Amino acid sequence: SALVVLNVEPASSGFEDFGDAIWWTLVSFTTVGYGDLVPVTPLGRFAAVIMMMTGLAALGSVAAILASSFGEEDHEAPDPDTSDLVGELRDLKEQVAELSRIMTDSTGVFDIGHREDSE
Repeated sequence: SALVVLNVEPASSGFEDFGDAIWWTLVSFTTVGYGDLVPVTPLGRFAAVIMMMTGLAALGSVAAILASSFGEEDHEAPDPDTSDLVGELRDLKEQVAELSRIMTDSTGVFDIGHREDSE
């Protein structure tokens, strides 16, 4: 874009050398747009539009990459320690169920062995 603008813009527009064209390209690409150098010909303005869109796309891509990196933690595989805990909880649940079966008497009443015979 800098070469296009340098070649098509008249010196009266401010683009006197390649340095001016590079300055304008960087200012446009970064979307700062100081306005100290402005293309005035149709081809120069077209190059400016392309450069501005490129700058916006580049900055948008960087923003999208950063935003997606914040959500990566939510999509990671489960922690191996978590699966171990789930297995241990299942074992404990089975043990509690077995203890409940053992402590239930023939009438179906849970008996913890604290009854006194009152005969």
